[in-house]
Amino acid sequence: MKHLCLILLFSVAVNSEAVELCPHENSESILQDYLYNIRLPFAALQYFNIDQPDEARKSLALDLSSIIFGLNQLLPHETCFENEAELSRAWGMIRVLAVMHEHYPVPEWEKDEQILSILKKAKENDSDHTAKVRGRDWSKQL
Repeated sequence: MKHLCLILLFSVAVNSEAVELCPHENSESILQDYLYNIRLPFAALQYFNIDQPDEARKSLALDLSSIIFGLNQLLPHETCFENEAELSRAWGMIRVLAVMHEHYPVPEWEKDEQILSILKKAKENDSDHTAKVRGRDWSKQL
């Protein structure tokens, strides 16, 4: 369930309109973005509905990996973000995932050097925020 909440947070954090100034190709429409974003939690929810929590976890891990890869491609291009706060929020979400991974390791990420590198970079680029996130009570919902 924690992974499902993170997917929803990432969906809200992505700003489709800001990508217009980006060197990367924009999606066809904002509607297209929403249709893609709904697929992420929908697939996991369906696995939970048919009593396949391991498949739901794998689905969420794969979707989060894709989001992390995508954000990592956009983060070097500040014009992809509407403002500094949005850029900071994107790094912050990756940082939360990085610290969550310390507490609840995602098996698929353990063998993925690129994901591990991105997570490490997120923790290192704001050590104060990383310390604050590490200080949370991880036994409760975020």
